[in-house]
Amino acid sequence: MPNFSEFTLLPTLISSLAEQNLTKATDVQARTIPALLDDRSLVAVSETGSGKTLAYVLPMLHKLKTLELDGSGVSAPGRPRGLVLVPGRELGDQVSRVFKGLTHGTRLRVRTVLGGSHKKVAQRNVSGNFEVLVATPGRLVQLLESGELHLDDVRMLVFDEADQMIDHGFLPIAQRVVDRCQASTQLAMFTATLPKPLEVVVKALFAENPLIVRTQGSQHTVPTLEVDNRRVVDGRRFDTLQAVFKEDATTGSLLFANTRKQCDRIADWLENEASHL
Repeated sequence: MPNFSEFTLLPTLISSLAEQNLTKATDVQARTIPALLDDRSLVAVSETGSGKTLAYVLPMLHKLKTLELDGSGVSAPGRPRGLVLVPGRELGDQVSRVFKGLTHGTRLRVRTVLGGSHKKVAQRNVSGNFEVLVATPGRLVQLLESGELHLDDVRMLVFDEADQMIDHGFLPIAQRVVDRCQASTQLAMFTATLPKPLEVVVKALFAENPLIVRTQGSQHTVPTLEVDNRRVVDGRRFDTLQAVFKEDATTGSLLFANTRKQCDRIADWLENEASHL
């Protein structure tokens, strides 16, 4: 795999990568960064943990900082030039941290508008001048409809973990977002899988056939990840979870849920379990 220094990235970005001991690109990064720097629109299918976030963060920061260096900096509030759409708050926070870890040299401003946070926080985040916005679909649409956010200056739009956003309401929202951007806006989609419903979305959103990048491990988990599938009988998930915890009570655990309501149920169950120890 090539080193990041082999790409035509700004020296400030290369320095920020070096400070984090990031020197060599992963497969998906090596295959998408040059294409994105060359203004290609693309769909990248790559397994979880392969480095997809950095694959679009670097080209976006490079493009937006280059515009500023050429004398065309952001001059209007609520008008980002880079937009990343994510399925949920947790990923949004993660993506934001990746961006901010690389902005010490570029001084580009990154804002978030994510579901689960107070609407006033989102309104405050888009009230000034900034370059990059990381957003969840619902919160983004709210700000667009209220006129507090405008996408007419977006130069690069990324749909991250797109396969996690597929439901009955995603395509209309995604289409509305694309329609609010310039016709020349560069589109990129990053996903772990490319199911049929997502192929339909791709055809609807991309004006021209995008470059499709599939890494060797796409559709699969990373080799270092051990998978242990458990059968859940009659929907009794908590019984299964309890059995797993009893197997090794000293191991730390990270639990994922599909909705905030499910998270609350899990939290109540865990609190109840702890009180019986």
